[in-house]
Amino acid sequence: MSDQGTTKNEYLSKEELIDRILQLQETLQELTGRIESVRNENQSLHDENVVLKEYINNLMVKAGNLGSENLS
Repeated sequence: MSDQGTTKNEYLSKEELIDRILQLQETLQELTGRIESVRNENQSLHDENVVLKEYINNLMVKAGNLGSENLS
């Protein structure tokens, strides 16, 4: 009988391990999705920053041209 008890305890332990592995896989999938989401958001913000930088540079050039016209 002690052999059956040991086998049953090992089986429960394996079941718990399988459940834990499945939980960890689900968590990994969620984290992977979140990473992809943050990566996309980061790229979007980077693209917006490039546009804003160009816009500001263009404004600075125009402001510089206006300043030199007023000096003449």
